[in-house]
Amino acid sequence: MSGRLPRLGVGLQKLTTAQRDAISSPATGLVIYNTTTNLLNVYDGTSWGTVMPTVDTADQGYFLGAVVFPFSLGTDEVTAVANQVDLFGFVLPFRVTTRKIATEVTTLEAASLYSAGIYSADGTVLLIDSGTFNGASTGIKQNTITAVTLEPGYYLFAQTANTTTTLLVRRFALGSVLQPLMNGTDMVASSIATNPSVAGVLPATTGALVRTVGKNPTATVFAP
Repeated sequence: MSGRLPRLGVGLQKLTTAQRDAISSPATGLVIYNTTTNLLNVYDGTSWGTVMPTVDTADQGYFLGAVVFPFSLGTDEVTAVANQVDLFGFVLPFRVTTRKIATEVTTLEAASLYSAGIYSADGTVLLIDSGTFNGASTGIKQNTITAVTLEPGYYLFAQTANTTTTLLVRRFALGSVLQPLMNGTDMVASSIATNPSVAGVLPATTGALVRTVGKNPTATVFAP
């Protein structure tokens, strides 16, 4: 090995999309460079997928719950039924770390508690739990949690409260028109969890998702 130049990289098979698709029984894990798209492709045993670069904003950026980016605001109740868990599917396009979660109460209610969080796409894992916010006073509410890093992907934003009377929070105005559009495909983008919350605390899993048009998502900032 003495005197040889160090390797400068790994040369992958270069194929067009048509050439890739013509491979008979590709091995699981096979990686090629697609000259049609100029992207890496990997075979997962069933189909070809694209290896996409990750935008890493951990400790630098934030997202706003179900809408990710700023949206028109209003005020509303958290849920239509006490301890009901409303869910909104969304795509997170970047990698992000969350340590602080903030919302705003606009109209207080004594002894009221509410919370927000992020579930995995199938609702089986509560990835981020804000803990309960106290709705007995108005203003910005902020909770600090143990750092959680989310990778780009599809998630469920969740919200719940132990009341439906006078507690009002800052909400994103998706309205009764956009929510039906969100559910206009086979995807359940706006739904209610079968499992209820308890005293404003989110359940560990959502249970089955029931497609519905409910309250608008709470304006919730997930920040580093």
